[in-house]
Amino acid sequence: MYEEFNELITLMNRARKEADEANRIAYELRQESIKKQFQATAAAEMAALTADFLNECKDPALLAKIAATSREAMRKTIDCTETAACAVLKANKADERVTKAFLECKEAALKLTIALDELELIE
Repeated sequence: MYEEFNELITLMNRARKEADEANRIAYELRQESIKKQFQATAAAEMAALTADFLNECKDPALLAKIAATSREAMRKTIDCTETAACAVLKANKADERVTKAFLECKEAALKLTIALDELELIE
């Protein structure tokens, strides 16, 4: 009985450490993802603004310059939104790992609780 109890404690500690590590990594990835999402949003707003300027521009001399600025803003939006989307996907995968680790930790805690209950009945 005590051997099983020790194994369950080891399992619980391993599950807890895995959950801690997975949670730490997921937190860092989520923070980075949020930062990149804000950058993508800002780039998209700038692109929309330059597109509005382009649409409203009646001066042929300014049109080429505004068009170039608008194209650059669109390229930046494409890059930033792609980077943000990739960061979100990485963070989501990390969250899946956290979920799995927490469920394993819960399972280990349940098994340990049952073993403790059985130990209490024996004594």
